[in-house]
This record gives sequence, structure tokens and C-alpha cells, in this order.
Amino acid sequence: MIRTEEKRHGDENHRYSVLDCLSRKDVGRTVAISLSNGRIESGKLMNIGMFDIQLELPNKKELIVMKHSIVTVSIL
Repeated sequence: MIRTEEKRHGDENHRYSVLDCLSRKDVGRTVAISLSNGRIESGKLMNIGMFDIQLELPNKKELIVMKHSIVTVSIL
């Protein structure tokens, strides 16, 4: 499932980021993210910070990704 940008009625001047759709309930789920440099990473979502997200990769290493470099997020 790919989360996309959404607009709410009456909020024409406010844009919602793809990452605004992620919440604490998604922690522990497997996600795939595509980055602005073309790289695609997937792993278990470990934490959502104000400026970054943390993934546990399949090789059990932790990857911290800055939100501004994320283009799309897919929850698998």
C-alpha cells in the first residue's frame, strides 16, 4: 500500500507530506522507501522521529534515513 499526498477540504493552502501518513501504529511493519538519489531500501520500521525514520534492515543493521530525502513510502 502506497501512501500519497492528501488534501482535506478547507485546507487548500496546507500540504500533507507522505510521511505525515505514517504513525506509531506502523512501527514494527515492513516498509520500502525510495530515496531522492534513486536508492530503494526496505526493512522493519523501528522508530519515527521528528526528522528521521529508523529501519532495521534484513541483515539486522540499523539504517537512519532523514525524512527530507524520502520520495515514497510503501507499507508491505
